[in-house]
Amino acid sequence: MRLTTAEIKMLLRQCAADEEIHPIEDFKRFIAERTEKNYSVGQLSGALAQLAALGELENVERGLYRKKKGGSAFGGGNAAWERCGEEEKDENKQNKELREQIRTCLEATEERLARIAGAANVWELSGEDFELLGETRRLSERIKAVISRC
Repeated sequence: MRLTTAEIKMLLRQCAADEEIHPIEDFKRFIAERTEKNYSVGQLSGALAQLAALGELENVERGLYRKKKGGSAFGGGNAAWERCGEEEKDENKQNKELREQIRTCLEATEERLARIAGAANVWELSGEDFELLGETRRLSERIKAVISRC
């Protein structure tokens, strides 16, 4: 079974609630200790990016995060962190489902592109195929950027 991004964000909030600086490995360990469900690297990075964009987490430096002091985009204080598991309004539910479907599709596509590109022997590629591999890498980076917005 797979974690949803909403579940990942809830776990990230719980881990960061101590307001200490946490490397990504801390978040991974925290999630692993609390669930056996799987998740992708894209889901984790997307959830971190979303929480940072919402002002809930502060990106101290590359790969280091902490709960933003002085509250969050939800009005501040610990109450926002405690409400993280509550249901969203019905009008937002459809948007959330759409984003989740798009994210799931794009993550699967990006993972498949990475496997295909990783299996290519660059020494044996023609110039045209090498260019195609470069375009595939740029496409993969763009997909990751879109995933982080979902």
